[in-house]
Amino acid sequence: MQGIDSLGVRLLKSLLASKDVLLLERLRIDDFLLGKSRDMFAWILEYGLKFNGLPTEAAFIDEFGNVLPNDIEAFPYLHEQILKRNLGFKLTQSLQQVGNSLDNNDPDAALQQLVQVVQNTNQQKVDKVSFYNKEASQRIQTYKHNVTNKVFEGIETPWEEINEHIQGLMNGCLHVVLGRPNQGKSWMVCILADHCLKKSKSALLVTLEMPSIRIARRLDAIRHKLSFGKLRNNVLLPADLQKWEDSVANDKTVGDIILVDKQKVRTVVDVALLVKKYKPDIVLIDGGYRFSGRSKSHWENTVEIVNDLQIYAEETNIPWVVTNQYGELGNNKQSKDDPTAKMEMKARYGAEWVMAPDVVLGIQQSPDDRVLRRMQVHILKVRDSAAESNVDQISISWNLVDMQFDATKSILDDVQGNRVP
Repeated sequence: MQGIDSLGVRLLKSLLASKDVLLLERLRIDDFLLGKSRDMFAWILEYGLKFNGLPTEAAFIDEFGNVLPNDIEAFPYLHEQILKRNLGFKLTQSLQQVGNSLDNNDPDAALQQLVQVVQNTNQQKVDKVSFYNKEASQRIQTYKHNVTNKVFEGIETPWEEINEHIQGLMNGCLHVVLGRPNQGKSWMVCILADHCLKKSKSALLVTLEMPSIRIARRLDAIRHKLSFGKLRNNVLLPADLQKWEDSVANDKTVGDIILVDKQKVRTVVDVALLVKKYKPDIVLIDGGYRFSGRSKSHWENTVEIVNDLQIYAEETNIPWVVTNQYGELGNNKQSKDDPTAKMEMKARYGAEWVMAPDVVLGIQQSPDDRVLRRMQVHILKVRDSAAESNVDQISISWNLVDMQFDATKSILDDVQGNRVP
């Protein structure tokens, strides 16, 4: 029995070494046998209630005299083995009760106990497995419901033409916006947050590139149509200030934007915990490359960060949008100077920012674009695309004086490869 108990100890030591608080929520006290593993789990829960986090390695050593492992064992595998073990124990005990009832010449009690065994077995699912044919009728009913009620599984962007090609910001999907520094990525996040608020949605906006107060200033300019230059330089006129106050007083919006900066968030897990706490309709992250990883190399960190982002997007079943930086547009001067050239993606610290996400958008502003106050949005990747046209770019209004971002215009490639405005 002690050997089986060691499985629970291994699981908990792996949990603490991973520093992933969300894994703790997958465990119950009944998962552990009487003894060291159950005592350890109870101590971890008590520590979490007291200090709002997992125990430190020093606290763990003081309590149990053990050192946490350097190599983290696979938590999902250990957890699955414990669930299987517990399910086996419960079935054995239940079947013994059935046998005792039969020995006592009580077949009715034995039958009831056997039915209970089957029901408990159905409730103890170790893993989520789908059966395509068996679930076909359920999918059909879901489709009928979505068509009848015009269900949109996500949040639209402010730009109808972009929605047409990426299907909006879809629930459970990771969307990445790539661009060079000072190209408008932070503004893009603010525009999306403001649009969600107009739709009576709540957004969690995590800013890793600048303090939250600076993001709030941009949101003020967007929401209340203020000149950002005047707002930033503290030269708003009394009429502007009155307009601002009136706009706030008359704002009947339902929902909010939860602003968090890098003083609160360091890892993707931190974001996932905030999602669990505040239950937003969308997650917006500015500066994904600034997340802290667990590995030493940039490439390994990037793989871990993007993988975590995608997993948590699926688990929370809301859209996650992350901005990140990339390298040069192309390998030659001609591609760099061509404002309509497709972006060659060299995402900072690794290609996972392009390969793994469900949707990838590239944004850029040429010198001419800045004069004309417009932004080029390149739809670089849509994993589940229904678009029939080959969109090269969509140009949207980018007026930081009047805060207008609504006009759109596509530049397409026709069958012969010619530009079609």
